[in-house]
Parts: sequence; structure tokens; C-alpha cells
Amino acid sequence: MAQASMPEHVLQVGKAQLAAWGPSEVLQVVGESIPKRPGFDKVTGRARYAFDVQLPGMLYGAIVHSTEARARVVAIDTHAATQIPGVRTILTPQNFPTFPSQGRPAIADQVRFVGEEIAAVAADTEDAAREAARAMHVRYEKYHAVIEPEEAMQPSAPQLTPAGNIGGGGPEMYERGSLQQGEAEADAVYEQRYATEVQHHNPLDLGPADQPHPRHQ
Repeated sequence: MAQASMPEHVLQVGKAQLAAWGPSEVLQVVGESIPKRPGFDKVTGRARYAFDVQLPGMLYGAIVHSTEARARVVAIDTHAATQIPGVRTILTPQNFPTFPSQGRPAIADQVRFVGEEIAAVAADTEDAAREAARAMHVRYEKYHAVIEPEEAMQPSAPQLTPAGNIGGGGPEMYERGSLQQGEAEADAVYEQRYATEVQHHNPLDLGPADQPHPRHQ
């Protein structure tokens, strides 16, 4: 089957300023309804995700989450979990691999919020992985948790990252227009504080790892 291709135009801009499109400019994408290439497969159920891939030796994973808002993991008792049939490996802050280019490991002993990952299990079945995760007992050294954003931005607040408690080391400012001018020209100014829940993207492609276990290789 022939693969559809789109024309490609490369323009070396450098420091030059591109001219604005004129009213008679013929545009191929802007203003047009362009169908997404994988869209048809997704809506018809033909698209395959990682969860649809079944290979010999695949393992299921389960995560142990922190029950404390801020603490240090002193010890994790994994003895009972290792006795459950089908459990292949257990990762804790003590044996989780680190890489030179990695910042904070995905599993670390410093807890920053309730629900943070502190251990992981890989097993032959989902039930075994979940049972092993529940069988682990965690001992914490609890610290004072800063909950309010204003308190977390104070110099005396505990620093959760080397760059501080603000992502990137400082706020990201986006400005358009003049707030002072807008307030001066407004008929009324209403001030209030608003808060929302934490937002995360929701990927469709969730499923078990597709790396075969060594005993099947």
C-alpha cells in the first residue's frame, strides 16, 4: 500500500523576519480540517496499545504509595511480600537503580506528598503483584508538612528540591496587556482566591511492560 506523504518546505530563516501571510495566500493546513492519521484506527478499535501486546514472560507491576505527606522512609519490611508465589522482584529506595543523567530517582526515601511512589513489585500475575504490595510494611520518620502554597514559598519553608519549592526555581510569568490599566478602567474590581485540584494528563496507552522475563529468553 502506498504511503501518503505531505509536501515539505524548508526555509532557513536565521535572524530574518518572516513576512505576514497575505490575503491571497494559499494555505494547506491553517484553516483546513486535517484528519488525524491514527484517528480512524482508534475509533474503530483497530489501534493496538501496549496493553494489547501479550508476550511470553511478561510481568505485572504494582506500586507501594506513601501514606505520609512529608517523611523519610526508614525501612521497608519486604519479607512477607517475597514469600508470595509469583513475585519476581521488589524495588525499594535501597536497591532502586540510579543513572548519572537522572535527577531524583523514581523511587526514593524522601517523601514529598501522600501517594508518592516508595516501592514497586513485579510478579507473574496482577493479583500476586498487588498482594505483595499490600504485604509490605513501611516505617517512616515523619516531618512537618507544608500544605499551603504561600507558606511553601517562604524562605524558612523546607526545600523539597535543590532549586526550591517552585518549579524551575522561580515562577513562570506570562503577561499580556496591563493589569493596572485594566483595573483602573474597570467599573468594578472583584478579588478572590481560587484553587483547583492537581491536573495530570491522561494517556490512553497504559499497560504492562513488554520486556520478557530472563527465564523465557
